[in-house]
Amino acid sequence: MATRNYSLDDVYLTIAGQLITEFSDGDAIEIEYDEDDTVETQGTHGSVMVSERPNNIVSCTIRLMQGSPLNSFMWDLRKSKRMSGQISFDFMMRDNRGELMVTTPQAWIKKPAALGTGTEPGNREWTLKLSSPQPKDGENVLA
Repeated sequence: MATRNYSLDDVYLTIAGQLITEFSDGDAIEIEYDEDDTVETQGTHGSVMVSERPNNIVSCTIRLMQGSPLNSFMWDLRKSKRMSGQISFDFMMRDNRGELMVTTPQAWIKKPAALGTGTEPGNREWTLKLSSPQPKDGENVLA
């Protein structure tokens, strides 16, 4: 069994063509499907029905350092998209070794970062939505 290395420095995230950097500690980027793939129903005699659900929207949380200039980019992107009426933009996350990748031409800002201050620098947490992403994890294409 081979030992493998991981470094957040090997993860590249671009939003609307802009390279996003200066992440906060911990889970810097988190991607999760909004709904379960299936719904199960059990009848009174124990029979089970399973229904597949279309599950094409993903939530993406990006945590940047408070002082990152990329926060200004995100605020400007939000403003320009709202003014132009064209809400979506390109999103691509890739690992330099091909381990993890999510791409979609249809991403949008769901919720801007809260603006908190304190005695120490904090984080800015941006929530995005991705439509029909093409995720890949560990060389396996996920549907």
